[in-house]
Amino acid sequence: MRMSWVIRVLTLAALAGAIGCAGPDSVVEGGEDTLASGADAADVAGVDDAGADGVSAADAADPDGAGSDSVGTDAAATDGGSTDAAQGDAGPVDAGPVDGGDLDSDSAGDDAASGDATPGDASTSDGSSTDAGTTDAGTTDTGPVTCPGGPGCACAADKDCGTGLCATQPGGAKACAQPCDKGACAKGTTCEDVAGKKLCVVADLAFCSPCTSDTDCQVPGAGDAACVQQGGAGAFCGVSCAVDADCPAESTCQESEGSSGSQSKQCVPKTPLACACSPWALSKFAKTSCYAAGAPGCTATVTCLPDGAPGAPKGGGLTACAPPKAATETCDGVDQDCDGDVDNGAVCDDNNPCTDDSCDGKKGCAYVANQAPCEDGDKCTDKDTCSNGKCSAGAATQCDDGNPCTKDTCDAKAGCQATEQTGKCDDG
Repeated sequence: MRMSWVIRVLTLAALAGAIGCAGPDSVVEGGEDTLASGADAADVAGVDDAGADGVSAADAADPDGAGSDSVGTDAAATDGGSTDAAQGDAGPVDAGPVDGGDLDSDSAGDDAASGDATPGDASTSDGSSTDAGTTDAGTTDTGPVTCPGGPGCACAADKDCGTGLCATQPGGAKACAQPCDKGACAKGTTCEDVAGKKLCVVADLAFCSPCTSDTDCQVPGAGDAACVQQGGAGAFCGVSCAVDADCPAESTCQESEGSSGSQSKQCVPKTPLACACSPWALSKFAKTSCYAAGAPGCTATVTCLPDGAPGAPKGGGLTACAPPKAATETCDGVDQDCDGDVDNGAVCDDNNPCTDDSCDGKKGCAYVANQAPCEDGDKCTDKDTCSNGKCSAGAATQCDDGNPCTKDTCDAKAGCQATEQTGKCDDG
């Protein structure tokens, strides 16, 4: 009686599969009926599990008493290939032979029949497995971005990102750079080589920002950018270019000199002094030196300050240029007269011809005694010479004019004097 009941259950299961009730989980292989559905065969066929003789469908599928063990998400394939349980492939699934293989009558079959995506590996008949996250075509489904560290995730430093670059975005926020080796970059960014990787970066991020050196402008993707002087307003970042089309709006590509003195083609504003503080420049407190017209030697520092920072203009931006006014030059290493030359002119002249005057910006003025010819101010001395920083008198001046009718004398201020005199003389 038990055997007839088993045959009845298997027959009903096969019939249910044929009319679509059992789905792809029931197959016939090698002339033997095999039950692979996760639902009880008796349930599928509309028969009570217990039956008249108290034999369950699970017992019918496992007549030798091996039991119905749960196999999780693994399902065996009958053709030797692999079936992806996570994708719910419609291929036949063999839950193993009736005479001894394990059959999960609830867990594995229900998932396989419904096509639900279940993480894990799907077992194959040869013992290998396939990743449930891999499609039939063999391409890997990377899934949603994982933060922190994933492309587009907020970051503070390069070490926070899987791509190795925490990049400032067009709006000023910082996020992990997006790889671009397999796709296009978002608006406002471009695909550039950064440390051997193709990443989406804002190559003109530092453009028009105040700077003091070329390195201030060389952000990722803009390694050839230069710090270009724009008259008295200061120096501002350019960006490397070949033609005008390479440049941001309202700028042009022209030969320029960077802070290092090297020449290169850089994008610069078409209108002088058109640069303003970008969100990036404000976050970096970017600065440069400015000067008043005609006075390049007197400079002041201007800085991009965010709104609310001490000294910031209303709404934030570049501080005003307020260089010192021109004054008399002194020997101190500072260009007080604003002509562009430091400590130039007679800044150490002591008006003493018997000293050599010099200026050291750090040490100040120096005066060294010499032995130069000089004039001691006495008209009655001749060939005076400097000694120990002073003018020493030379030999007495000879005032004899060779005329016996004059009396020759010397006045210290007036010099030689000849006064007429009377008396005998020899006219020859």
